[in-house]
Amino acid sequence: IYFLLENSFEEVTEYVQKISKLYGLKTVTLSGSFKEGLQQIKRDHPSIKAIYMGTRKGDSPYSDHLSVFHPTDKGWPEFIRINPILDLSYHHIWSFIKYYNLTYCELYDVGYTSIGEKHNTKPNPALLYKDNHGRVHFHPAYLLDDGSKERDGRNK
Repeated sequence: IYFLLENSFEEVTEYVQKISKLYGLKTVTLSGSFKEGLQQIKRDHPSIKAIYMGTRKGDSPYSDHLSVFHPTDKGWPEFIRINPILDLSYHHIWSFIKYYNLTYCELYDVGYTSIGEKHNTKPNPALLYKDNHGRVHFHPAYLLDDGSKERDGRNK
């Protein structure tokens, strides 16, 4: 499931399309809120009982109480949320990606460490550097030393 929002980065949409083709995935693209999207999935695909999530502890104040298999919250369409990377750190994720030479969205190579929408996301200031001519650049996301700064490129 891919949620295409009004302010989505084109690079993310292109990455999703590339990965879907590479791995032969059937990707359902939805617009609207996450809750509305899950309601649509429940209506259109009632046999789906569980959904994989990319949530990690610390992603939001709501993620710290989650378990690897966790039902959706009251008032949401009923699914079991499967959170396989819940207990992995920022550095665990990047170590895995680099070790297995996995492809990833190109925005991570230009300093983005947490990608939301265009209006609330910018390259992480912790990765900023200036070249010999004083021009501003950003190191790639996997060079972020302090994983607690992962979301510093997101508007608060």
